[in-house]
Amino acid sequence: MPDHSTTTEQIAPGIRTPAGFTRATGEIRTLLTGLEAIGLSPAALATALLTEAMPRLVAVHGMDRCADLLGSLSIELRLDTAAAEPARPQLVS
Repeated sequence: MPDHSTTTEQIAPGIRTPAGFTRATGEIRTLLTGLEAIGLSPAALATALLTEAMPRLVAVHGMDRCADLLGSLSIELRLDTAAAEPARPQLVS
């Protein structure tokens, strides 16, 4: 079995991700689309994704690096005017 911890793929100039990132992203998007289609709310899906992702992030990066990554993300979100706008309510019919 190959060691995927050091294998990467380039997804854009200067941006490398763990091997399998592109496939994993596609699989997750497909799964989310299916779950939305059966009526699970975006809030429920986002919360479930964070709940499942956080222990994995800590396991891969360690607590300190994970905290640094989340802190950087927090700063970027606060500086991004598009991300700072409240999400539009979605009406379900």
